[in-house]
Amino acid sequence: MSYLINLFLLDSDPSLLLFGTYNPWLVVLSLVVATFTSGMALQLAGVARISRSPLYRELALATGAVALGGGVWAMHFIGMLSLQLCATVRFDPVITCLSVLPSLAASRVALGLLARRVVSPLQLIVGGVLVGGGIGTMHYSGMAAMQMAPLLRYDPWMFALSILVAVLLAIIALWVRFGLRGRMSSQAAIVIGGVVMGLAISGMHYTGMAAARFVGVQEFAEPRGVDGGFYLALAVAMATLTLSVVAGAVNGLLRYRQLFTQLEAGKHHLNSLLDAAFEAIFTVDHQGIIRSVSRAVEGLYGWRPDELVGRHMSVLMTEEQSHAFGDALQRYVASGTSQLSGSELELTGVAKDGRLIPVRLSIGISEYEGRPWFVVFVADISQRKQMEQALRDSEQQYRSLIRNIPGVSFRCLLDAEWTMLFISDAVEPLTGWPAEDFISRRKSFTELYHPDDVQRVAEEVGLAIAEGRNYVIEYRLFDRHGREHWIWESGSAVLDEQGVPRWIDGVLLDQTETKQRNAEYEGKVTAISKAMPMIDFDLQGNVLA
Repeated sequence: MSYLINLFLLDSDPSLLLFGTYNPWLVVLSLVVATFTSGMALQLAGVARISRSPLYRELALATGAVALGGGVWAMHFIGMLSLQLCATVRFDPVITCLSVLPSLAASRVALGLLARRVVSPLQLIVGGVLVGGGIGTMHYSGMAAMQMAPLLRYDPWMFALSILVAVLLAIIALWVRFGLRGRMSSQAAIVIGGVVMGLAISGMHYTGMAAARFVGVQEFAEPRGVDGGFYLALAVAMATLTLSVVAGAVNGLLRYRQLFTQLEAGKHHLNSLLDAAFEAIFTVDHQGIIRSVSRAVEGLYGWRPDELVGRHMSVLMTEEQSHAFGDALQRYVASGTSQLSGSELELTGVAKDGRLIPVRLSIGISEYEGRPWFVVFVADISQRKQMEQALRDSEQQYRSLIRNIPGVSFRCLLDAEWTMLFISDAVEPLTGWPAEDFISRRKSFTELYHPDDVQRVAEEVGLAIAEGRNYVIEYRLFDRHGREHWIWESGSAVLDEQGVPRWIDGVLLDQTETKQRNAEYEGKVTAISKAMPMIDFDLQGNVLA
């Protein structure tokens, strides 16, 4: 307790106080050291913030704390050397070296906060108190290393003010760094943040120096600095700046190694994806030379990837297509415009053994070292072509079958109009209207029905569908010229997965001529029976008529 009382100057004769001055060059040097090391520390905090590796993050924080802590201590020590008193001043080397420990601890707390992506107001205040307290502890423990004849005491009010200033400036310095994030470029934010933090550190030091009171008798008529203090300050500054640069360089190399590792991992992952793709993927330069190719090329063209690298893309094309491809590349290099980018082309590829392969070719364009590079995706469409041909053949067979089926084939919906989804061309000779008129709903079959048959047709078809059976029905309709036709129709409903009828597939046959022949035959039989006397007997000989 007596030590604390003796630490402060409560009352003293002003004539016993020694007043000093400051070497302005060393003051400026202390500001430069504080600002530079603060900027370097902010840079390392940024490295720690974006680092994915916990080891690299902790290493960045540790080296940053050493750089900033050493800078704070060096700024304080240079500031002490800039003080000129009318007395001989020396520094205890042990206490001077130990005074760096609070600075390192405060710097680690500060960088831990700066490495966060988000910080709450409470964390900012607590961090500012810890940082300000740590720097204040460093300052006053460093002052305790002074060895001189005058007594070192402190004005209690200025002492308290220096601690308050240390905490407030620490909070402001941390807040400014977070406040600048996202509002300007990273480098500009680091420079401004470093200047603010450097000024804050210097402000803490010189406020603390203002609280110092030197009580004693003058040894010299004029204030003087520590013997060799100027050169010692330069040496400390150079050592500190070198330490900061080394810390930055080490983290730069580690960051480069981390980025290189990530790049290699990404490259390996990308190559794995490319090799797993079914399409052959080429990288082609502006001259059409293949620079890289995926493994799928071997299954498509028969070439190994290493055999194609360095060859011209035309080796995989027919002569005509290779000329067109080369012309398109030259046009793009000359004008910067081409129809190649984003388009899909169907070409005929040439395999290593000379086989012709139908392929689909897609091209993307990027820039590399100021030159256009082309990413070419080639897919084998042989199976698709075979399927398309099979579909065309099947469709041709189906159309031929439909054309040769007697009558009219149709598919219609189960609505009141019997809307046609499909109807064969044979409907035109029957009705006088082309099939397209019925499919496009310009004409409806119900409009052609004989009025007496409309209701009967609907009921019989509906009953057959409800009972899940095929239907056969006869009805009359009128063609475009008003002629009446007798139609025989057979069909059945097609059900979906839930058993709900979707449409009717059926066939229509024109029975008009048959009906006419039957009517003529029946007329002849009736006429004969009326013209000739006839008696009908049963097997027992009884007269029936």
